[in-house]
Amino acid sequence: MHIVFNNGAHDSVGGQPTVGLSINLCEVAKAVGYKKVFLAENEQQLLSAIQSVKGAEGPVLVEVRVAKGNRPDLGRPTTTPQQNKESLMTFLKTV
Repeated sequence: MHIVFNNGAHDSVGGQPTVGLSINLCEVAKAVGYKKVFLAENEQQLLSAIQSVKGAEGPVLVEVRVAKGNRPDLGRPTTTPQQNKESLMTFLKTV
């Protein structure tokens, strides 16, 4: 399963725009063999996608469209990518 958080920008290094919001990532995923694809543009769609992927045969792609920018008090990550993955996987099991 791949989850793409797409804000259409390289936000962490200056906010330069990408083509992320100009292309249909779900159609690209279908074209390269993903069995299930989901687009979530709001909380309800995200919750629905999470429920739909439980037990789904993969590969599965969920594109989550998010707003560009961050809170002014948001610090830099203090955990490793592996720890982030494990935390996300644990969270997804509870939803």
